[in-house]
Amino acid sequence: MNSNGRKIALALCALTSAACVSRTSPTPPTFQAGGLLALSTPVPNPYLLQDALEGVYDTTSRFGSPVVVHASQWGDLAGDRVTTAGQAPITRVNASVSILAADHYAFAILQAGCLPPSASPVVSPATTQTQLVLEGYWRYLDTNNPDPTTTGLVRLFVQPQSVADYVCGAPAWDATQPIPAHAPLNIPVTLAGATGNGENLPGDPLTVTWVQPRKSRLPPCAQPPNPTCSAVPSFLVGVHHGGCQTTDNCGISENTPETSILATQLGGEYLEVDTRLTKDNVPVFFHLSLNPGVVQGVYCTGQVEDYTYEQLTADCRLRNGEVIPRVVDMIGYILARTKVPLYLDSKTSSVILPVANILAALDGERPPNLTDPTNDGYVRCNPPPNPLPAGFTPATWPPAGKRCLFPGSNTVSVRGVIGLPDSDSVNTYQSEQQSGQINSTYQRCLVEENSSDVTSLGCVAWMPRYTRGPMQSEVNSLQSTGHFVGFWTINDPATIDAFLTTNGPNQGPNGMLTNYLGLLNQRYEVVGTPPQYPPTLAGSP
Repeated sequence: MNSNGRKIALALCALTSAACVSRTSPTPPTFQAGGLLALSTPVPNPYLLQDALEGVYDTTSRFGSPVVVHASQWGDLAGDRVTTAGQAPITRVNASVSILAADHYAFAILQAGCLPPSASPVVSPATTQTQLVLEGYWRYLDTNNPDPTTTGLVRLFVQPQSVADYVCGAPAWDATQPIPAHAPLNIPVTLAGATGNGENLPGDPLTVTWVQPRKSRLPPCAQPPNPTCSAVPSFLVGVHHGGCQTTDNCGISENTPETSILATQLGGEYLEVDTRLTKDNVPVFFHLSLNPGVVQGVYCTGQVEDYTYEQLTADCRLRNGEVIPRVVDMIGYILARTKVPLYLDSKTSSVILPVANILAALDGERPPNLTDPTNDGYVRCNPPPNPLPAGFTPATWPPAGKRCLFPGSNTVSVRGVIGLPDSDSVNTYQSEQQSGQINSTYQRCLVEENSSDVTSLGCVAWMPRYTRGPMQSEVNSLQSTGHFVGFWTINDPATIDAFLTTNGPNQGPNGMLTNYLGLLNQRYEVVGTPPQYPPTLAGSP
């Protein structure tokens, strides 16, 4: 096998099979024999869970009050090529429901199923109606060593019956059909059931009761929450390295493809991941140095830049057994399986142009890729571009040979943003711009330091470090000219509250990066107000 063949094989191993390598940290608890979900059918339309269940709730135990109930969609078996023009491959879309809390930085990730009456003998009380059941696990993140006191199983039933009927009785949907318009059901919901400790079956009663809509889903005109106002995101929760830090032992390592799914389930709305360049100039995702806290391997020490990619895959595994992923493989995975935007933080200036070239190649709608039969970049299949590019009709879109973005996604050029964390990276990006090797229309940028660089380079966002303070004047000035503004990285509840409230109502940032997604989601619902310029109008990365 030649060198490129070995790289592809190792990358596929990393993306598709945890069995290729060993795991050294705990995995979340699971129900024996698949629990009640094994007796259930998947919900026929994954988008209806958002309409039926999302909101702010009170709980009777385990999570404190209030909590956020978040519904998410993510893909499976995605990324196949379009084999015939106008015939998009069917993408499976899964749905999750999560409980996001501030107490103990807690969360629960649940899958939904429609439990038929024939299964009623295994539940109590028995029923002659189809039930909507949620099963999964809970976790406290204020300790990084999960044990039966800090993680366990959850089983909840959705009430009233009319909500279960709305979700389970809906017509079947697949990714070739239009995405349903968001239409909140506005029926107060109760999630009733129990939690458990470790692998023990749930036995501690839990009731989760709807209180109000999520304000982060409502535009400023809807404050206080008004169910008749159309739901749009007004504040975005940023994901630092992934849905969970490697050292917090969530079963998935940071800066990996799978962490984009976890981030989506935990309410993350843009994902910051770190790019580096190996000794043989292969862009990979990795944060800092190769140390035992995040990697395993006797010979895996030093820096990513000290190794060729083949040496990295031979000598190193991440904490949970994954191979350090190539940028091209991981971005493709995320594009096809989620719609989360990517902030690609350049850890060295030398990685900027290679990453920009990858974004250019993956954008199937960018000229001349669109009409290049050898390019297998990603295009919008559902919904398709409106209007369609010149020369295409509904019968010939998507083009043969391309790959479909996850339903509802924006283009690659909008979703992928190159991070410029210092003056060296700013100068490198500017030099590549001037030489014509980077086009800021398609290879967009985000600046961390000087706000003036955002406008001079034509970047779309500013993301300063929070220790510089709220900087209200600069924040509002950039927002007013259509730029996204967020801060990094805030994990302390008091500091999060300060940034959400110091500038006054409607004067805060468009988003924040955090390691604790449930915490930030909950704190925004409690103390936040929508920014004056919503991120959907401010060049959201």
